[in-house]
Amino acid sequence: MTTTPLSALAERYAAAKSAQDVAGALAVCSDDFVLDAPAFGTRSQGRAETAAQLAMFFAAFPDYGVTVDGSLAGDGTVACWGTATMTLAGEFLDIAPTGRTARVPFVSVFTGAAGRLTSETFYFDLAGLCTQLGVSTDRMLATLATLHAATAGTEVHA
Repeated sequence: MTTTPLSALAERYAAAKSAQDVAGALAVCSDDFVLDAPAFGTRSQGRAETAAQLAMFFAAFPDYGVTVDGSLAGDGTVACWGTATMTLAGEFLDIAPTGRTARVPFVSVFTGAAGRLTSETFYFDLAGLCTQLGVSTDRMLATLATLHAATAGTEVHA
């Protein structure tokens, strides 16, 4: 990875998330940090919402980890890419654990200011993830649609 102050923060954040260390990940984030996962249609804002979202995710995927293969830093932005590995070992929303492991390519785009990460947008292939986990993509999309309908008019906290 290219070493810049922002990329170093992104590295620390990724390492903490790979250790399922929510407090460690949020230690490098601003108070109003935003975490977006467009494939899931989820967004959290602020440390409390993000902590809850990460805790729920790590309960379903307790071995979640990323291998970062590279990064590109710009003015207030850094993009990292690599492979995310996770086993569906716990219930995810209302999807039962399959015990299967997925390895999917990802790209994360971070923004930062004042020595803190201010956002992460985490991109990955939902269909590829579902196939490897043994979960129907249609089932996952229906579950996410139900979640989105239940939280219409509010931020999604998946």
